[in-house]
Amino acid sequence: MRRTSSLVGGILAVILLVGCGGGGSSGSSESLYTGVTSQAELTQDNVVDLTMEAYQAGDLASSAVIPLDQSEPASYEAGSPRAIALVRLLRGVAEKVRIPVSSPSYSMSANAASPMEVITESATMPDGFGGTASYTITVDTDTGDFSGTFTFTGWHGEGGALISGTTSVTGNFNVSMDEITRIRFTFHAVTMVDGLASITLTGTVELSISGFSSSATIEIYLQDGGIGKTVWIHGYTMTMTEGPDESPVDGIPDYTEVDVSCRIYLHHYGYVDVSTPTPFFFNPGSTNPDSGVLQVDGSLGRSAQLVVVSEVTGYFVQADLDGDPAGVYEWTSITYPWI
Repeated sequence: MRRTSSLVGGILAVILLVGCGGGGSSGSSESLYTGVTSQAELTQDNVVDLTMEAYQAGDLASSAVIPLDQSEPASYEAGSPRAIALVRLLRGVAEKVRIPVSSPSYSMSANAASPMEVITESATMPDGFGGTASYTITVDTDTGDFSGTFTFTGWHGEGGALISGTTSVTGNFNVSMDEITRIRFTFHAVTMVDGLASITLTGTVELSISGFSSSATIEIYLQDGGIGKTVWIHGYTMTMTEGPDESPVDGIPDYTEVDVSCRIYLHHYGYVDVSTPTPFFFNPGSTNPDSGVLQVDGSLGRSAQLVVVSEVTGYFVQADLDGDPAGVYEWTSITYPWI
């Protein structure tokens, strides 16, 4: 049964949502973004491509198929939403980390004469598909605060992507529950492979995990060294709720529901503000949502929506291109498939 996702905003101490809806239209002097910085203008000629790019975080590997017969519509096959895929991947990694209470340097005893307050743990975790994630973290056992590094080697995530490279991490480990509740990944040129695209990630992803719910903030640049395009995901906030493991009880949540909100800078178009008036709903193991709506707001009061038909069928785009009255979508595309 589908449930409305519970908002867990406020869990994170640092929320970048302010940057999502307001602020200037250009990056800081330290920005790695090299594309257009003005607000994007949606037109009938570009609305499907622009909306698809906003959904999957750019056209760093173009998936638009333009027919030789120009009387036929282009086929816009959308890939997986990269930011969501990355968060699902990182949450899966964080949930596997454990600090063994049997560690020789670890003591929970209040009667210990000289308990060690800081321990270092290292391990290598397989993903079941040939990839690994190795970590070395130093934990303060009094506070649960930790820091360290993760090294990914072809690590596969539930959202379909895989990553390779080393990240630095900080966060908090709940000693009594033996699990991470907060973790911040800092990427320095980590490679993410998603379908045909090989992308370099630079920036931060911070996760807060509480039972079936988690939230994330993302400030990250996606770069394709081969074609020189960049995408800037700015002030991205996400809440993710996993359904109970009930039918069947197999250790896999019955569904994942995702709300997102951010400003995204698309290399050729400029920035748009995106949100999910209807959350995305993912079935277990699926890289494509089975339902949901992504709202894309551009300049001049124009907007569009990517409407999911199903995880099998694909999606269509509807657009308000006159901006008056807002929210009346006078144009609708055909249904396009997923990749």
